[in-house]
Amino acid sequence: MARTLGAKAIPANTCVAVAGFLATRSKEGHLRYGTVSLAVKVFRISRAAIKQIWALRNDPSSLVLPRKAYCRQ
Repeated sequence: MARTLGAKAIPANTCVAVAGFLATRSKEGHLRYGTVSLAVKVFRISRAAIKQIWALRNDPSSLVLPRKAYCRQ
């Protein structure tokens, strides 16, 4: 799926900060109720982006990789 036109990449330091925030508020690998909503307010990024970062938490190298470029048309 192509990325949305005009969407900005989330900086690597923000991704690491979000992953750390979510990890500290998780319990036994599961996020507590309201954690994603709080992260949306604190970091001002979408819920979908936060869920993607949470999915990548076990692969730290992928958190700092640049985002895929726009597809050519």
